[in-house]
Amino acid sequence: MLPTIDVATANAMVRDGTALLVDLRTPAEHARVHIPGSRLAPLDHVEAADLPASAAAVFLCWDGSRTERAGDRLAAAAPGVAYVLDGGLMAWLAAGLPVVERRSAKIDSDRQGQILLGLIGVIGVVLGEFDNEAWFALSAAAAVALLTLGLTGSRALARWLDRMPWNRAGS
Repeated sequence: MLPTIDVATANAMVRDGTALLVDLRTPAEHARVHIPGSRLAPLDHVEAADLPASAAAVFLCWDGSRTERAGDRLAAAAPGVAYVLDGGLMAWLAAGLPVVERRSAKIDSDRQGQILLGLIGVIGVVLGEFDNEAWFALSAAAAVALLTLGLTGSRALARWLDRMPWNRAGS
């Protein structure tokens, strides 16, 4: 498990060049909002990030939960000192620190998954009401999938959506 570091300390270390912010979110999430100067290294590929040993790595995600769960993996990926940004990007934003924001950027894959499952649920209800009651099973399947993803914290659907052409970096 990596130690946490608060936003003020991390910001001071970045300003004096002793730390590098490493954003573990997806390319779509990073494109929408990120900390200036942070390096994108999606969690699925963090081992290939080639982080410098000359600066402490401060890993961050949206709220800190992804980074905390992957602590051992992140410690192995960092060639030197490493921390988890306490509260993630949400804490950075709450502190009023600068970010780069593009509201026109793609919706992140977690939200895309929620929208997809919600749409499948609505389609099942509409078809069940007006065509055949068997379609209600489609809504039930979407609800079970959403519940399972939420209870387990799995990002399986989001990882699948990350591989779609519209979510690939540079698209």
